[in-house]
Amino acid sequence: MIDPAPGSRPRLCFVSYRHLSQLALPVVQAFRDRAEIEIIDEVFGPALELAKARERIGSVDAFVSAGANAMTLRDALKTPVATIRVDGYDILMALLKARTLSDRVGVVTFRQTIPELESVKALLSIEIAQRSYSSSVEAEVCFRALAAEGYKVIVGSSIVVELAERHGLAGILAYSESSVAQGIEAAIELARVARLETARTEQLN
Repeated sequence: MIDPAPGSRPRLCFVSYRHLSQLALPVVQAFRDRAEIEIIDEVFGPALELAKARERIGSVDAFVSAGANAMTLRDALKTPVATIRVDGYDILMALLKARTLSDRVGVVTFRQTIPELESVKALLSIEIAQRSYSSSVEAEVCFRALAAEGYKVIVGSSIVVELAERHGLAGILAYSESSVAQGIEAAIELARVARLETARTEQLN
């Protein structure tokens, strides 16, 4: 097997926004012996421009992001992108936290809702209203609708939490340190494969 740089750490770029960036800080520190990780604390257009700049100068082996940011990066970049995913346990923990604030909770997710929550709401004895968005404009519409219906607590991504706070609602991040760690692990593997492919191509040339 070709090893392009024995012992060198992969260079990762963690693209997130505010709340997720803060959650990720201790996780990033825990990976400091295995990877060089830069955090870009931006969303949508500004995040993409900064990511493109890193790609142009060749300073990153893989990106890691979540939700809308991850999709935007994957569509626009050649560098591999690992996605931080929310699992059922993450959502359950977020809903348990939300239940301490209200028995009516809004869940706003990227692109699609979560059918399994219909059974969870009876178990937790809370009312759950789900909305999904594909753009910042759609996200604004979701929040205005939930606020109009009297929902005061919203669960979702970092972008969702930011929008909730902007609309005077309580926002609860759906991600956990565990989901962030899994995303970074995936990015390290993508970076390793990308480096091997680059080294193989250079050797053939």
